[in-house]
Amino acid sequence: METILITVSVLSTLAIVAIVLFVVVILQKLKGKVDVEVMDDVIKEFDINNDELERGIISRSEETNSRINKLEDAMYREIEERHREINNDVDDINRRIDSRHDKLHAHIGKEVENLYREINNNQKVLLKD
Repeated sequence: METILITVSVLSTLAIVAIVLFVVVILQKLKGKVDVEVMDDVIKEFDINNDELERGIISRSEETNSRINKLEDAMYREIEERHREINNDVDDINRRIDSRHDKLHAHIGKEVENLYREINNNQKVLLKD
């Protein structure tokens, strides 16, 4: 019976030592783990970085939109300038065509008058003969 008591005492002492060692090992392992305060700090830092990134993105977006608007305005001004140049060239061509048309019309008119005169002269000659 004494042996059983000694064995039980030794086993219970070993069990208590094992439990204490287990708790110590767990505490040592948990000591290196992240606690709630550290996690809150990480989340706050993440939120701050996220806000900075959003402001940076908004700033870049506004700069990009400004550049696009400037380029678009320059492009439309260039298109309008080219359109005016083309219209001026077409107007110049139309004026030249009108001038040539007027000269041609005047020349044809003179030729027709000359033909009428010749016909009249020939008719008088023919009628006399």
